[in-house]
Amino acid sequence: MPLKEELKEQEKNCVDVKDYVELAKKALEEPVDIEYAKELLETAEDECKFPDEYVMVAEIYAQMNEKDKAEELYESAEDNAFEPLELARLAHSIFCHLKNVDKSKELFQNALKDAKKVQEFFELLSYIQMDFPESDLHKTITEKISSTIRSVDELTKVAKEIAEKDKNLAIQIVKDYEKKVDGVINIANLSNLVYELFNDKDWAVELLEEAKDEAKFTNEFITLAKAFDKLGLKENVNELLEEARNYAVSAEENYDLAIAVWDILKDKTLTTTLLQKSYKSLKDKKAITNILTFSYQQLEDKEFSKEILDFLVENSTSNDELLQNIKLGFEILKDKEISSKHFETALSKLTEPKDLIKFGTELFNLIGDEEQTKIFFKKAFDNSVNFEQFLELTQKYFNLFVKDEFVLQSLEKCEEIAKSSVENIEIAKLYMNLMNDREKAKKNLEVADEIVASLQDMKLVAETVKKLFPDDEEWIKQVEEKLAKRQANQNKYDEFLKLEKDAKYLKDYLTLAERVITELDDVYYAKKLLNKANELLDNQYLNIENYYKLSKAIIQLTKDTNWAKSIFDSLFKRIRFIQELEDILKFVHKLFDDKEKTKAITETYLNSWQRKTTNLFDALKFSKVLQKYKFETSEIENFLKNFVVNEKSFSSLFPALKLAYDLNLDNLKKEILNEIWKLDLTSNEFVVLLKFLVEKGYDKDELLTKFNEFCHRTNKPEDLILLAENYSNIFGVENIEQTIRSILEKAKDYEDILYKIKSIVVEQKYW
Repeated sequence: MPLKEELKEQEKNCVDVKDYVELAKKALEEPVDIEYAKELLETAEDECKFPDEYVMVAEIYAQMNEKDKAEELYESAEDNAFEPLELARLAHSIFCHLKNVDKSKELFQNALKDAKKVQEFFELLSYIQMDFPESDLHKTITEKISSTIRSVDELTKVAKEIAEKDKNLAIQIVKDYEKKVDGVINIANLSNLVYELFNDKDWAVELLEEAKDEAKFTNEFITLAKAFDKLGLKENVNELLEEARNYAVSAEENYDLAIAVWDILKDKTLTTTLLQKSYKSLKDKKAITNILTFSYQQLEDKEFSKEILDFLVENSTSNDELLQNIKLGFEILKDKEISSKHFETALSKLTEPKDLIKFGTELFNLIGDEEQTKIFFKKAFDNSVNFEQFLELTQKYFNLFVKDEFVLQSLEKCEEIAKSSVENIEIAKLYMNLMNDREKAKKNLEVADEIVASLQDMKLVAETVKKLFPDDEEWIKQVEEKLAKRQANQNKYDEFLKLEKDAKYLKDYLTLAERVITELDDVYYAKKLLNKANELLDNQYLNIENYYKLSKAIIQLTKDTNWAKSIFDSLFKRIRFIQELEDILKFVHKLFDDKEKTKAITETYLNSWQRKTTNLFDALKFSKVLQKYKFETSEIENFLKNFVVNEKSFSSLFPALKLAYDLNLDNLKKEILNEIWKLDLTSNEFVVLLKFLVEKGYDKDELLTKFNEFCHRTNKPEDLILLAENYSNIFGVENIEQTIRSILEKAKDYEDILYKIKSIVVEQKYW
């Protein structure tokens, strides 16, 4: 044993109860130092806070035959024990060190009362098996474990763990749970557990037979079939799968049944039939993709797999999902022709350049079809409208095909729409890095230099010139001098930048742009502000007058009429109504001093609108605009004839007739009127038409002939009454009595009413 002096040195490192107890054990080794051991134990006792710590100290006193002290410490441990396992460890220690069976058993019983968790019962069981292998505590613990189990899943976990230590106990717990289990699926799962854990086929079959009589739903029959299959009872399996088929109604039920049929019977025909019946109606698209994989890999049915893939592609709800389905299809089927067809479907649906580029790139990577890939990029090019889109298009296309005419075309488009120094710098880099074209790179970098709108832009221009043209000393000197000048005026620019940051409305940007021109004579910074004003308007509710104000400022401050025109060109593409078109044309005529330019813009817009007009209602409104801007009468007539010729109703033709009179379209008037006379007009329509024609100076004799013809054609008393009522309004009182009498002869049942009409119209009795 170490000398006491050595133990004293070790004592300095003791920090908790366990350290002091371990050191006391060393003090009790030969030669024994009882007094020092007690001294250490007293210190340990002072440090005790938890039951296990009191137990450690008590066990050493028990070894020293200090039973009274040990019992005192065990009592302290009991006073501080609140957890079941603390009581269990205390009971075990008392049993081992004091041989107090009654106290130990009492503590175990208390622990069992408080225990609630399965893991607690496991540890209690291990202690009880060591200390009381034959006692009634086993029954108590079995009942307690059973009472905590709420599901077959919990039972499975518990039973498997218990079976490793005590198979009989596990059987008893399963039997206890059997008394309260309900539900076909739960019973079937219990049967599986019985067979797998105890290899008791008879017991498992007994459970399944009981559940079989209660089964009513498809999933219950399927679960039972699987359980009988594990037991090798094929006759029961077939019977239950047939029952499941009879009960299966929903897509999900047929899908589950199909998978079960395959897993159990490996019947390709029946499995395929069930999947074909279900896949289109499944709500879970993940399940449909699983069927796709399954049908190709397990059923080896390529045609069915293709059918499912077509369905997934056609019913994709987002572009990401569509691409994912196409990629999945190729991954599974490895068929380039099928994937090509699906990419063709995608092409017809996609409009956003970013999506078209993404799909085109994936197409190239998957099937390597250069021509089809280029079609995607071509559509992306046609649909692109801003610089960022064309820039991405150029870079992504170059990554696939390196340098060709399309890259050059896309770069030229970038040049055309670039508005800032940063954008022109990007173009310069592309010309240098992609095309190795120093001349084009220099040209765009010079443009970037010219239109610098901020100090940061100027710094970027200088850095790029140095990087791309390190041998051009004169140009480097020039941009450095310009940068120094810009830095010298930075206080004024800082003031404007702050105002720019605070700008919220169109007026703010226009006022600031005017100040930039007046105080700094920096047209490029002004352009930047005007461009931000344009972006502001693009994100607001459409207000054509505000675009006019912006365009007017652009012309006044930058003299750039093409920019102003491009704003109205973009605006024209956004409008949907005739009134908006009229507003645009009104402002175009106010905006441009160049009459020829104004006329050309007007004709372009009107011709475009004319091409997209698809119905008579819109055509009538548009014709007034055409006449306002002095289109030839013959042109307007020819335009309207395309719509009138297909109309066969008074409600459509009469407004066209009125417009023809308003616009003095003589030929069209005759054609429309001829079409109207051919119609089977109602008496009300006939009266409205006659009144209008009389108002427009039409030949009354001809109209009177039409009136008489109409009266002879109709036999409806209510129609004759309406005609009689309106005769004087159309033709005056001449011959009115004779006309009314002739009408009376056709409507004798209505003589009193007609007489009243005659009195009103001819004799004016009631006026």
